[in-house]
Formats: sequence, structure tokens, C-alpha cells
Amino acid sequence: MSIEYKLFGRPKTPEELMDKAERKGLDSVDVVLGDFDSIGGRNFSYHCVVELRAGKTRLRYSQHKYNRSGNLAEVVIEKAIVQQNSLQDAIEAAKILQDHGFQSSINGKSIEEAQEALEQHKEAIQAKRQELAPYL
Repeated sequence: MSIEYKLFGRPKTPEELMDKAERKGLDSVDVVLGDFDSIGGRNFSYHCVVELRAGKTRLRYSQHKYNRSGNLAEVVIEKAIVQQNSLQDAIEAAKILQDHGFQSSINGKSIEEAQEALEQHKEAIQAKRQELAPYL
């Protein structure tokens, strides 16, 4: 158990979040995928974040980042790969939660629907790579 969790009740690991949810009597934990762009000086970054939410308690499970380059074809493909990696992490987190007896959904969808979306996403990345190969 982390010191911050012991002192302030802020979970830093999925286990601490599940412990807190159990103590509050919650039976569901939501997995939320989010993304945003950030600009810092000359750097443009794309971020995808996977967050676990149990009531008002939140935990950042993972974050994937891509620093954009000047090549638009590369940006399109790398952005899709970052989204794919985040979706894989979200599915993994939802399965862990279900194994511990919690109901979980990924942005309001079931794990099965998210897995289907992941497969479609993988196929779309392959199609984009073939389409944009001359520009890479």
C-alpha cells in the first residue's frame, strides 16, 4: 500500500482502487478512454489516457503518447497505433476488474464490444499503412 493511499485515501494502484471501492460498497468500476492534443513550444503531442473510476475515485491506469512529426502519413498511422494500445490496456484493465468481482465497462460498452472494436482498429491500421506506404 502506498503512503499516499494510507494518509490521504488516494489510490495509486488498481488494487488500492478496488480496495477502496469494496470498502465503499461499490460493485462497478468504469474504464474510461480519453485522448487529447498538447502543444509545448514547438512540440505537438497526442495522448491517450486510460482511467479507472469508482464513484468519485479516479486512477490513471495508463497513458500513451506520440510526439508528432512533420510527415502527415506517419502522424495518421502513429495516432491510430496509440489509440490501439490504449484500447488494449482498457480491455486488460476491465478483465482484471471482472476477475475481482466488479462489473466493468469501457466507455459504456462491454468488453466483447471493445474487443471487436480493437480487431476492426487493427484492420484499419493495416489498410492505412498500405494506402499511405508511398508517403512514408
